[in-house]
Amino acid sequence: MSTDWKGIVGLSTTEECVKKVYELYEKGATSTQLAQALGLTDATIRNTFKRYGLKLKQHGGLYKGKGITLTEEEVRTMKQRELAKKYNCSQWTIWNLSKKFKTQGKGLKKSPE
Repeated sequence: MSTDWKGIVGLSTTEECVKKVYELYEKGATSTQLAQALGLTDATIRNTFKRYGLKLKQHGGLYKGKGITLTEEEVRTMKQRELAKKYNCSQWTIWNLSKKFKTQGKGLKKSPE
């Protein structure tokens, strides 16, 4: 199903509408913010930009795990929920970062490097 961009944005051609929305995107609005404002999905916004050959920002830019270094002691003694709160990130991020330490039962074994 095709999106009626002219009806949503109010310009005369679909191409003009997409360009107008893309200008907002370039000025800092995220595809998610634009989608919410226009009553569309994030995927629709991103796919439309791709269809028109417009460059996309890297998706998922809010990832907060880049500067986090977990210690074996933290992984052994703290819950993922507690670590996520401590480092202001998701439990999924903590889980991914703690994969370098193999857990077996209640103990913790360092994985071979």
